[in-house]
Amino acid sequence: MGKFDPATTGGRVRTLRIERDLSQAELAAAFPGKRTQAWVSSVETGRQQLANEYAAPLAAILGVTEAYLLTGDRGGDSSFIAKMRGLEPLLDERAQRAVVVLAEQQAQESERREAAMRRLLADPEIQARYEELLAEEVASRAETVAASA
Repeated sequence: MGKFDPATTGGRVRTLRIERDLSQAELAAAFPGKRTQAWVSSVETGRQQLANEYAAPLAAILGVTEAYLLTGDRGGDSSFIAKMRGLEPLLDERAQRAVVVLAEQQAQESERREAAMRRLLADPEIQARYEELLAEEVASRAETVAASA
């Protein structure tokens, strides 16, 4: 039997679900296709690995990128950078430096966005409104999914 680990995909699913004030059953109901509370629980605890075909819709429902859901990396193009790093042995020295510079720029931009968000959410009024908007977005996505089912 799996256990909760916030550093795993399942751990991120659980953390995001709780942050959005959704039960496992509500998350399952918002999911396109037939997913159950038991499925959500299995993914969260790692008893079942999240299949690639379910990552994008689940990320959309939870309001995060697929890359963040799967890897915890908040950088927008992290999968691209990872692929580029895989090509490094085939690249000349100048191209390798360019990949490193691009990755560093992406990391710095991600850090700036996260710092700005933390500063904004330090204001209780803004945090309350953010949580309201997030709840509205989750409800809207759940309605869209339910209407298309």
